Amino acid sequence: MSPAPSPGPTAALHPPSPQAAAERKSQRRPRIWSLTSLVALLAFVFAPFAFTLVGIAEDRGQTTAAAPDTLDFLADESPAGVADWFESKVPGRELAVEFERSTTRVVDNRYAQAVADSPRVHLGLDGYLFLNDATSVACVSPDQQAEWAEEIAAATKIVEASGRRFLMAIAPDRAIVIPDKLGEIQNDCQAANTAVIKYLALAPAVLDLGTVVNQEGHVSQLDTHWSPLGALEGAKEIVNTITPGLWATPPISSTEIDRTGDLDGLIGYRNTERLELPVIETPTPLTLTTEDTGIPGRPLVTANSEAVTDLNLLVIHDSFGTYIAEDDPSAYRSGLAVDYLRPWYSTVANVRMAAEGIGVAGDDPTAEAARSADVITVLMAQRTLATRLETGQLRMPLISALVDDLDPIPLVGPIPGSGALVIDGFGERKSADVGITGPVGARADFADRIVLLVASGAEITIDSPAVSVRFVALG
Repeated sequence: MSPAPSPGPTAALHPPSPQAAAERKSQRRPRIWSLTSLVALLAFVFAPFAFTLVGIAEDRGQTTAAAPDTLDFLADESPAGVADWFESKVPGRELAVEFERSTTRVVDNRYAQAVADSPRVHLGLDGYLFLNDATSVACVSPDQQAEWAEEIAAATKIVEASGRRFLMAIAPDRAIVIPDKLGEIQNDCQAANTAVIKYLALAPAVLDLGTVVNQEGHVSQLDTHWSPLGALEGAKEIVNTITPGLWATPPISSTEIDRTGDLDGLIGYRNTERLELPVIETPTPLTLTTEDTGIPGRPLVTANSEAVTDLNLLVIHDSFGTYIAEDDPSAYRSGLAVDYLRPWYSTVANVRMAAEGIGVAGDDPTAEAARSADVITVLMAQRTLATRLETGQLRMPLISALVDDLDPIPLVGPIPGSGALVIDGFGERKSADVGITGPVGARADFADRIVLLVASGAEITIDSPAVSVRFVALG
């Protein structure tokens, strides 16, 4: 058995007496800080504060596109953001989360209440806003579906009979593209109505853009429209449907822009979100001209370019095509569908329709543009179909514009069949003031013209002398 190991050296620890501790304390020298040490200490203490102020100063004028549901955005920041930095430290205020497509700024808790008080805007997840008009649409009935299909078919037949091509492009609503951002927002009918769009798209003249505009990056957070990337994809589908294979690999440059949103504006704010703006580079600059239409602030804009094809397009669109030009066509907001159609065709004329439909096409100068066009394209959002595809909403403006190419005949005696009456020349009376009696399927009034949908044998009475009454057979 080995002997037990030695415990080795040991030391007894005895607590110092109070008198000894006092003597050692009195013998310590006072600590002297060097200038370098003091500077380092101050930098350590105040650097986070300084970096915060610099960050806020750099972000001045930019806004958060997506704040948590309980937060709000300030209308303005004070100079250099100093006051807001201090205010953000007050209980009840905090800095917004920085989302991928936005910049951080100071917010408070009024935003969610502003949305709650709005009858038109809902707040989804991750700061995404949704339009009540879209998410709360009624379910399309079988009768409506049949009416819409008939109206599109009639419009197609009219345009093709005039020697042109017709295309109806339907843009998807945002909630259809990003349903995972809805949260508790219900849109059952809106989702169900996509089946109607797919049914309509069985017709060769109908294009369901929801098949290509289907990613989160294709829509905006604060705006009801598609993003520039979504508009690019939608325009690409339109171009390749009109001219298969035309859109090959165009030279595209991209920049980042900070854009306000119309939904955010509806609740009284002007926040921006950062979006990618693709630009198709063209060999020569586009030339734009404008002509006033009967809708104030919505001119006919014509773009001419040295494009790869000499086709002439007329695009009648809602705000998914582009926004209103108030003064100069260059003031059109960039990054919507028309921007990405213009580089491909020698002439692209476009006009924004009214809320009720494409009536602007029935009067000059849009009617003249229709007569010059090889292809007439109508672009509208899914949620607007109920008000823009009722009986006559498409076909009557197109009849007014293209009547001279539709083999009209002067009406003498009874109406010979199912078709349209085009009535012109009321002197000083406005067409809207002219009374019509008899079985009329639908009526549309233009500057000096009335278009009626009528059935065979109908007896129509006009309460004002007219220079011309012509009949267009629609079959």
